[in-house]
Amino acid sequence: MVTNMVLQKSLNVRQYSLAQILWLHLLPGLLIAFVFSAIAAVMSRFSLPASLALLITWLVAGMPIELGILLHQGWQQNGHLSLKGIVLYRESLPHRQYLWLVPVLLVWTTIISTIFVPLSESLRQALFWWWPDWLILSNFVQSGKTQRGSLHYCRLFTQCNGNVTCI
Repeated sequence: MVTNMVLQKSLNVRQYSLAQILWLHLLPGLLIAFVFSAIAAVMSRFSLPASLALLITWLVAGMPIELGILLHQGWQQNGHLSLKGIVLYRESLPHRQYLWLVPVLLVWTTIISTIFVPLSESLRQALFWWWPDWLILSNFVQSGKTQRGSLHYCRLFTQCNGNVTCI
């Protein structure tokens, strides 16, 4: 409790109103959703999966929007473009922790996503019945795709996703 108060005083944490919190959370999501829908519509014409459109959307819209918000906050707090005091806990983990943490998280993600596939599909059908088929990310396997094309796509997706995550 005492450390939280000291941390808040040392960082000069500003409280946001409910409207500001909603604005900061919903506006980027709406912009990203709009860009994703536009890119996915174009990509569906070329029989490319919507998940690739999601990755491209994150590269051209998601990252710039979120980084812009963070840099704006840094500008307000520090008087220049900086993430100092905005992005905390920037110390890297010891390499030994990566050796066990990455495999454990990959296995965990695989198990959980497999378990929740039926629930996810039920919710999609109940709540998002109006969502067009070409925007469904789980429809990766499409007719007419060759195995070689799928491998190239998976390699590109993994490479771009890894590079984006590292940034």
